[in-house]
Amino acid sequence: MQKQSDVTVTEFYTQFKSILDELDELQPLPECSCGTSKLLIQREEDRRVHLFLGGFESEEYAHVKATILNSEPMPSLRRVFNHIQREESRLAAEKEKEVKVESGAAFYSLNANKRKNGLKCEQCGKVGHIKAECFEIYGYPANWETRRTRTQYGRGKQGEQSIAHMARAEEGTKKENAETSIRGRALHGMYKETSNMAGNATR
Repeated sequence: MQKQSDVTVTEFYTQFKSILDELDELQPLPECSCGTSKLLIQREEDRRVHLFLGGFESEEYAHVKATILNSEPMPSLRRVFNHIQREESRLAAEKEKEVKVESGAAFYSLNANKRKNGLKCEQCGKVGHIKAECFEIYGYPANWETRRTRTQYGRGKQGEQSIAHMARAEEGTKKENAETSIRGRALHGMYKETSNMAGNATR
């Protein structure tokens, strides 16, 4: 027998009840008013409730299943079906609400970006903010240079290549300055030595 996840609760109950009806025709329950007969009928009903609930493997129905199984006495199969059906409707309503909230958030975010792109500052002439929010008036935040560098050179592989290029250029400049300094000291030493030699020659 298929699991409930493949069909709706109503369809699953209809299929399940159809199988039970066929079994009742083949093996009818005893029909007498004695206590033993009533006990057998109740046990069979409880067994059918357990079989029916066993078809609901989704965690979404775990709470309502536990509530039913802990009931004393155990409700009839028909009442159990009604409980599960109400839970199905509640879960469907929650999912629909979540979809609407997500759609609304996406719509708001899209419109917010559109409104932001439509703004233009009267102070600096840049788009995305108004004069009352302009950093040129109230000062730039402490991390502005870092943010601007990331924005300028981008992120990902292209950004890494740009930063690496900057690092190599800076390293090259340092190396060139060091070589210039060494060359300057060498020339200064040679000049000083030449001056001393010239001074000694004139004595």
